Amino acid sequence: MQLKELKLVGLKSHDFHVLMQQLLVVAIRDILPNKVRLAITRLCFFFYAMCIKVLDPVKFDDLENEVAIILC
Repeated sequence: MQLKELKLVGLKSHDFHVLMQQLLVVAIRDILPNKVRLAITRLCFFFYAMCIKVLDPVKFDDLENEVAIILC
């Protein structure tokens, strides 16, 4: 991590997945307005659901609807 430029470098794809799915939710907890924080948190949960090892095909329709709502 380069603190002067506030950039993350040298991370592998798994590291970015962990950041997006788990740590980002905690990092934005008290920084952003409630509506923005809620949208980002829901998007993080969506990515978590898509990246688990065993996907339930029954939940695909729910995930598709959820991501459409999040992006709107």
